[in-house]
Amino acid sequence: MTYCPPSCNFSHFTKPNIPQDIFAWKRYLDKKLHGSSCAPLSAFGNHIPLGIKWAERIKGMFIEFSVRSNAKAWYYEVRDCKGYFLLISPLGNPNETIWISVMCPHYGGFSQIVKRMETPFPSFEDDRVKLMMKMHGKREISEMFVPDLHLRLRHHEQKICKLTVGNTVEVLDKSFFGKVAQAFVKTIAANGHLIEFYYRPIDKRGVMKGKSCLEQMEFDDSVDNSFWVTPFSTLCHPVGWAREVGHKNDAPYDCQCMPRHTEEATESFNRFQLETVEEKEKPSSAKFKKGMKLEMVDPINLNAITVGTIVKVLRNNFVMIAVDQKGGQVPDPVEHFCVPTTSPYLLPLGFCDKYKQQLKSPPHHRGKFLWPDYLMDCEAVQVPDECFFDFEKHNAGRERLTVGNKVETVDILNPSTILPATVMSVAGHLVRVNFDSWPAQQDQWKYMYSDDIFPIGFCELVKYDLMPPKKYLNAQSAKQFGVVFEQVEIPDVVADTTTDKLALLDSSLNENADDSGSDLNIPGVEELLVCVNDENKENYSF
Repeated sequence: MTYCPPSCNFSHFTKPNIPQDIFAWKRYLDKKLHGSSCAPLSAFGNHIPLGIKWAERIKGMFIEFSVRSNAKAWYYEVRDCKGYFLLISPLGNPNETIWISVMCPHYGGFSQIVKRMETPFPSFEDDRVKLMMKMHGKREISEMFVPDLHLRLRHHEQKICKLTVGNTVEVLDKSFFGKVAQAFVKTIAANGHLIEFYYRPIDKRGVMKGKSCLEQMEFDDSVDNSFWVTPFSTLCHPVGWAREVGHKNDAPYDCQCMPRHTEEATESFNRFQLETVEEKEKPSSAKFKKGMKLEMVDPINLNAITVGTIVKVLRNNFVMIAVDQKGGQVPDPVEHFCVPTTSPYLLPLGFCDKYKQQLKSPPHHRGKFLWPDYLMDCEAVQVPDECFFDFEKHNAGRERLTVGNKVETVDILNPSTILPATVMSVAGHLVRVNFDSWPAQQDQWKYMYSDDIFPIGFCELVKYDLMPPKKYLNAQSAKQFGVVFEQVEIPDVVADTTTDKLALLDSSLNENADDSGSDLNIPGVEELLVCVNDENKENYSF
């Protein structure tokens, strides 16, 4: 009699037969040849949780799950990893596979396999030897894996978002793009990857009677008074930044909530992603001149690369830009935008021609748009090429997103939402993403390694609601059909970490981490990962 390994029956923690009107990445992964078009973790920036080498290191490991039909456990091998989903198959039955979320809380682990080996394995000696030989030399994912991930996510949030609720900042005034306004940090969501700001009233008449600005923030649910960004966004700055660079700022009335010094937020503030680049390599605003022309991603219509003008040069390598109107005219200051000179959305003349993309010409422009003729008509000059940061050189050797890759990304026009999306075009360091099942007019150009582009499964990993594609919007919530998350307690032996151990943890978030270090290393890892090798071979009755 031959022993038959158990089926991939995980109905005790994920409901089977997901209805067709419910969006689920698992269904996509099953249909698309095990997610062949999913972007690898190494194609994203350093902002994503878990190290980018984590996916490769987890392949081939074994996971122990309990089998619903009885009290025994069985072992499953990790065959593949796409985003934050694992493809597993039962030991002894490689033809049957299933995708599960990496945050599934039902890992058992076989750290004590020597003591429990009689429980899961068959009593038939031949089958027993074959199965044990397949596990020989392999590593496990232990029962501490999920608590360790929760601990890692906790420290990742502290690393990715240095602001805290109640901090005061200067953020883009969404009612007047050409200036900033003071705001409080109201909410930190998605494991630190999204921040909601609450605009402080600019006069006393806007304050609720008997409440301070901070107290009003807790009670005011008005959408008009809130604004969402990502931690590395160039739309928010420390208090005092506007005065420092010469940018327009609301002059709020004096109140007890108003910060008295700029140090309140400066030290706890994330700067944009090129902070590691040496200052001498960053473009200086000294060579930018008012009236110069360039190509740029339209800040309002993000699906277009258009003609723009430098309308003002600020201090500390910031400039004000605007989209050209009819005849090369500059719009009103309300539509001016402040960006750093290192912005990936500032492009040299000829960028669209080089990458065969459509350049949106100014309104009412007749005939084919040609830069020499346009500059002559406007009596303007172009921004010199040396003023633009060389992103291609900076990112040389890094894995890139490609056309067709599936991702989860923030809708910049509605920054509190994250949606499934597909990469439609690649132009140098930019990618154009389409929100699945939404029209192409709502596509958005993004920096390839932007901090608002994530691997699939990110929202499930950080327990943030993923807005489904348009065709699923009328369906009931998909939560009841997904993984049933459980509150995971982090044992004291894991949570009680020292500074040295945290340094090891942080290194896994750095794409340049030493290859010799394991992305799965966590405090006490030697006790959590077990390799079935020749040293304990005598413990098994082959």
